[in-house]
Amino acid sequence: IQGKALWAGTMSGGVNIIENDLVVATHTTDPHDANSISSNAVSRIYNDSRGQIWLTTYGGGVNKYLGDGKFKRYPDVTNPYGAFSDLRALDILEAGDGTFWIATDGGGVTVLDPESGDTLTFRHKPDDKTTLSSDNVISLLKTQDTIWVGTRDRGMNRYNVLTGAFKRYSKGQGLASDSVYGMLEDGEGRIWISGGKG
Repeated sequence: IQGKALWAGTMSGGVNIIENDLVVATHTTDPHDANSISSNAVSRIYNDSRGQIWLTTYGGGVNKYLGDGKFKRYPDVTNPYGAFSDLRALDILEAGDGTFWIATDGGGVTVLDPESGDTLTFRHKPDDKTTLSSDNVISLLKTQDTIWVGTRDRGMNRYNVLTGAFKRYSKGQGLASDSVYGMLEDGEGRIWISGGKG
């Protein structure tokens, strides 16, 4: 929600802007307009700490709303240091250092510096248990001291900000399912997880 407008993302029709129960604008991709959204499959709408709106898309990376119906696309194809591990983005959050963590379906987590457009990637490495448990990332959660990463098939991961390592949690540690669709922290610091079994 921005002002009195409600932003509604769709899986094939871009974004609808709703005011007073009416669709007043629709933003869709235009192959001839680099300022249009990069894909019509909008998977998440996110407000950052500055009140800026970000859209993740399934197949087109992420977009920052610039106003007047214009968007800045990430990755920026002109930046050789700004590649995404996968363009199928499902979730986004702003970390404490101002970077944006982006969950990708198959490419792990892409971390974006919004000023430079540069990125780095966290990926699963089969021979390293301090890496992500899976590259199929579908949910993210920022808590006071860390970031949690939920996967579609191998539980959740807790990031250690001091070492850069991840600790893995799965059914073996008590999760009802290794599918972590969503995570939410309550007022007492407990994390609630929606997964494949409730």
